[in-house]
Amino acid sequence: MEELITQVNWAGDDELVWRKLEEVDLELRDGREFWAGTDCFTVADAVLVNVLVVLEREGFKDWSEVPSLDNYKKRMYSLDLLVESL
Repeated sequence: MEELITQVNWAGDDELVWRKLEEVDLELRDGREFWAGTDCFTVADAVLVNVLVVLEREGFKDWSEVPSLDNYKKRMYSLDLLVESL
């Protein structure tokens, strides 16, 4: 997880960022659930939310190109609760 975030954080080019996002989206199918407040998340949710937070911090703004990840972006309002639950 740390290695993935570091790689995305230091990617510096869109192609590598997209490749990392695709790897996360395709390879993480961990369906174990946990609760953050009243929201239920899976382990895969947590990893994707963390990657999106790093990308947003680095200035990535155009989420319209990633419709499959749009739901994760919308769920970031629960991020503080999510982090507390990990």
